[in-house]
Amino acid sequence: GKSPDGALYFEGKGKFALINIKSKEFLRPTSDMLKRFTDAKKEPVALPFEKWRVNTDELINQYTREVPQSHIDVNMHLNNAYYPAYAYEALPKELLSEYEINHVNVKFKKEVFEGQTLEINVYKSVDMLYVTIEQAEEIACEVSFKINKRQAN
Repeated sequence: GKSPDGALYFEGKGKFALINIKSKEFLRPTSDMLKRFTDAKKEPVALPFEKWRVNTDELINQYTREVPQSHIDVNMHLNNAYYPAYAYEALPKELLSEYEINHVNVKFKKEVFEGQTLEINVYKSVDMLYVTIEQAEEIACEVSFKINKRQAN
């Protein structure tokens, strides 16, 4: 996304795999499939996935929220865009005035449905904020925010 003056606010990248839901095998996208995604690489490639774990040493915030119907997608579960939004809204505002976020990673682990209660936990390490979104004591999503101290003006 860009600001009205053309400055880059953020850039997103996605990695995905096609899986046959009956056989559970990975599929290679056909050229017809790739034509539908104008920004996709025309030759499928294997991209590395970053490995990271939530550091749960320092819990700094915790709250619960219920999933409203307005956040449900056509598959009848929480729209993927809301997981990082829920994680961000859980970050302490005083921390956001002191630090800036410069990188976000999201790991989806379990579907969440309308009316379910989520427990959202925020943890801090030296240069990262980690958020777990849990439902019935199972992690549904993990989000990491790489942070830097804001520069004094």
